[in-house]
Amino acid sequence: FFPSDPAGVDDSEAVPTHFSIHASPNPSHAGMTIRLQLAREQVVNVGIFDVAGREVRRVLDGPLPPGTHLIPWDGRDVSGRETSAGAYFAKASSSGQEQVAKLIRVR
Repeated sequence: FFPSDPAGVDDSEAVPTHFSIHASPNPSHAGMTIRLQLAREQVVNVGIFDVAGREVRRVLDGPLPPGTHLIPWDGRDVSGRETSAGAYFAKASSSGQEQVAKLIRVR
């Protein structure tokens, strides 16, 4: 999945100094926003994984400029089905770097 505008950009902050990922609201009963910070332009993959390590959905796969990017996850899997309540992980990978954020879905 790679939309034409893959992530919202938060221009209110200076360019981050490191690669990081956070999610909010967390826990959530609906969707979440994954906040990705990049210090430089790079190709980034962001996937949502279940506790068994299976990828539930890929929410980003492509190049992004430096800055803070807001990536929505609607709580659905690759088939469009709503995921069940429980723990999930958002993993961002780029240029040999990985960051993981724990996501909690509640009903």
